[in-house]
This record gives sequence, structure tokens and C-alpha cells, in this order.
Amino acid sequence: MFEKLLSYAVNQLYSKKISKFELVYLSSKDSDKSEEILNYILSFEKSVSKELLLEVYRDLSFKHSNGSSKYLSYFNKYKGLFNQVETLTKEDIYLFSYTIKQVSDLNRFNKALELCDMIERRISGSEDDEIILESLIIYYWYANLNFKLHNNLDSILYADKTIQLIQESKKDRTSLIDEEGFKSIQEQMDRIKSSTSVGTPVVHMKKYGRNEKVKVRYSDGKIIESKYKKVKADILAEVCEIIS
Repeated sequence: MFEKLLSYAVNQLYSKKISKFELVYLSSKDSDKSEEILNYILSFEKSVSKELLLEVYRDLSFKHSNGSSKYLSYFNKYKGLFNQVETLTKEDIYLFSYTIKQVSDLNRFNKALELCDMIERRISGSEDDEIILESLIIYYWYANLNFKLHNNLDSILYADKTIQLIQESKKDRTSLIDEEGFKSIQEQMDRIKSSTSVGTPVVHMKKYGRNEKVKVRYSDGKIIESKYKKVKADILAEVCEIIS
């Protein structure tokens, strides 16, 4: 019955302008059973386009970014597909940023730099202003990681690059990072430039609902209370931490 309904929707409602797997994927976005839906798509993996599989594995990676043992498996699948397609979204940048942080926490700084290189190669070819703005979180990690490896010249160069992107974006920001996040990042880059030790921000691993109220503290000590969806980008970017 499900397959018949799916076929009807694709052929009659969408006039074959969308594949059945794309339609199923769209239905996962606001579903309480989104993971089941995504895994349904994966059961037909050989029949699904690389571009759609990339989105599926990216979503599953985000869903398991709360310390789940499945996270690395999903991310590695995603990473392999990422290298085979040409697309780049803000979500790609934040997923890489999150993974870079996890690898850095294991003191695998060179491996974390390899991930920076992988996403930066795609960023450097983009002319999308929003992508360029979001990329500052990758340059933030370049600066941090090189600082930890005592590559002082590179750390300062990347700190300058990060600050430059923040300054250039002031007039027209549409970033997922809010003003407090930008301020926190710039302060950390300034500390790198003055050769002050930079602490690694902490990511709270509990899973929160999009509209759940959380209280977060930024590196300058400021504390705000907001819906999780409004500060999620800052949390993933490691510029603030959840305190309650």
C-alpha cells in the first residue's frame, strides 16, 4: 500500500518532477520517525543518487552527534560521498566543524587539520556569500589547531582570516552564528594573536528539542536563555556552552 501511495504521489501529484526517494526524504524533515524514514531510503541505497545519499547520511550524522556510537560510521559514509559530489551547504560546514572538534578533543590535531583541508578545498571554490561567511568557523579551527601544534605563523594567519571574515560580514549577516557567537570567536582569535593559550570550548552532548529552552554561557561570561534552535549554531561552533 505504501509503495502504491508513493507511486501515485510521484506520478500524479508531482508529475514525475521528483523521484520517490526525494519525496520520502522530504517527508522525513518534520516527522517524529525521521530516522526510520532515512533508513528506509538507505535500504535502497544502490538506487539512490549520490547527492540524496549525502543528505541522508548528513542528517543521520547530526541525529547521532550526541555521543552515539553510530556517529562515526555515519560521518565516514557522509565524508566519502562528500568527496564525490560538488555541492556545499552551511550544514556541511557545521557537520565538519563538529567532527573537527571531536577529533581535536582526542588530541589528533593533524587529523583534525586534514578535515579542515577537506572542507576548505570546497569552500575556496565557492562564490556564495553565505557559504563564505559560515566558513569562518573552519578558519577558526585552523587557527586553533595550528596554535596547539605551535605553528605560530599559520595560527596567526588563520586568526587574521577569521577576523577579516567577521569584519566584512558586519553589514549584512544572515549567519546561523549570532552576534554573541561572532564576538566570542573574535575574542579567541585575538588571544591567539597575542599568544595567549586558548581553551577548547565544551559541547554539551544531551539531545535537545528545537523549541526547548536552554541557558548558554559565552566566553565573555554573558549568559542568555533562548530556544535551542536559536543557539544551536553557536553550540556546534564551540563559541558557547549549555549550562542548564
